[in-house]
Amino acid sequence: HLYGLCLAKLFTAATPGAGAWSEITGLLNRFGLAASPWALTFLRLATAVGALAVGYLALQRQDGKIAALDLFALSICYLMLMNPRAEENTYIMLALTMGLFAVLLWQREHRLTRAWLIAGLCVALGNQAYGELIYRPTVLWLKPLLCLAFLPFLIESCLARVFHGDRTVTGAAAPARPS
Repeated sequence: HLYGLCLAKLFTAATPGAGAWSEITGLLNRFGLAASPWALTFLRLATAVGALAVGYLALQRQDGKIAALDLFALSICYLMLMNPRAEENTYIMLALTMGLFAVLLWQREHRLTRAWLIAGLCVALGNQAYGELIYRPTVLWLKPLLCLAFLPFLIESCLARVFHGDRTVTGAAAPARPS
């Protein structure tokens, strides 16, 4: 009997329904693309498999520190987009990660355009601090959209060598590493 109650509570918790949640359903609902709970569950499962695959490839293709940052960013993006109870303030984790990527692009790779673009996304994540005129029209959908805008760069970082291990912060070539 207790196991049945626990299972019922888990199903109730897993389907919070329409509400003030800033994740993929907030974005979809804003643009009139509401999905059924089953479709959302399938989307969450497919996204989890995709995130695991991309994360595995990041571990294979990147050096340890960059792979760790990629995995951290992937897990945050998954949580922000697929957690049915993600709140607006939780996106501070994503802002921190975007900031780290922007600094690495600026200092290590000298890719100023991308660094400024990602820094702009990071600043836009602070929309709740810019007053009611900006916050109210963007509540529940802007932050998931910004997370989706960051994903192509993140996936590129995981699958390619965006941050080259053979450079130092100044951009000069580092000594050759033994094979």
